[in-house]
Amino acid sequence: MSSGLRVRRLDRNAWQELVVGVADHHYRQSWDYSVAAASRIGAQNESLAILVDDEIRGLANVRVKSLPFVRAGVAYLSGAPLVRRKGSTIPYARALGDCLRALKQEYANQRSYVLRVVCPPAIEAVVREQEQVLLEQGYRATEEAQRYRTLVLDLAKSEEELRKDLAQKWRNCLNSAEKNPLEVRRGSTDELFETFQSLFDELRERKWFDVDMGPAFFREVRREQPEDEAFVVHIAEANGIPVAGHVGAFLGETAVYLLGASTRAGNDLKASYLLQWNALLHARALGCREYDLGGIDPEENPGVYRFKQRMGGPERLGALPSELRPGLPGRGLLLAEPAYR
Repeated sequence: MSSGLRVRRLDRNAWQELVVGVADHHYRQSWDYSVAAASRIGAQNESLAILVDDEIRGLANVRVKSLPFVRAGVAYLSGAPLVRRKGSTIPYARALGDCLRALKQEYANQRSYVLRVVCPPAIEAVVREQEQVLLEQGYRATEEAQRYRTLVLDLAKSEEELRKDLAQKWRNCLNSAEKNPLEVRRGSTDELFETFQSLFDELRERKWFDVDMGPAFFREVRREQPEDEAFVVHIAEANGIPVAGHVGAFLGETAVYLLGASTRAGNDLKASYLLQWNALLHARALGCREYDLGGIDPEENPGVYRFKQRMGGPERLGALPSELRPGLPGRGLLLAEPAYR
């Protein structure tokens, strides 16, 4: 690889040691989540350090899925590469460009894989940089991965300011919840995950919906996680009976709302409002800078969108998912990919 640019495979210990110094680290690039997410689609996880002349430029967990009958496959980066290393003086765009070039050489050029990249969520100015660098490196927008759209709350604000930002209707519901006979439990134990699973199953049967990664997936990942990366469950109880639950990730600078569920009794007691507020304050106490409300879909899920939108955070749109296709083999495997799924 030219210009001293190369990738180095990492084991779990090396990854955990290096990622401590990364400001844009988040749950989707944590070791245990990445391994589990790859396994559920029949892929392998490859953990990499990207180096320039032995100096680390970035890190990435890559889901690699080989396709049958062809010596090729798909390499997918979910929220990577991570390049915001604390203390680094390398400009963001330069570090990102070096990483994308190294990944292109490794997967597209050497291994004839389609390389698909969803960059880490970021503010609008950084997203523009990401898209510009992707174009410069030859990546093109793809519809094979979904563009991330969400709402984000600024946790640098005081608790009073955050409460003032809430829409009046949302704040009224929170006030009601705080007066209701509700108690909130928090933790990462199997017992709390099982309680949330029961709440989620009841909601799913009532609302007729499903999700790709449900409570069971996050519970299994949690069993492998170190304590400082653990998914956290909040459960609201009324007279000792669970009526609503919340699962969140509190890793790095951004906390993320992952799953929520409420019974009819929980709805009457406004328990989901109390849980969101408790999760937000927990994130703030841990030193998180932002609270990501976990994605929005105003067209397909308007009720949940209104609930999140009334919390007062601005909308954030991630960079366009992009990919590289490695010539003729790449075109063939793109045809094979849907069948293999």
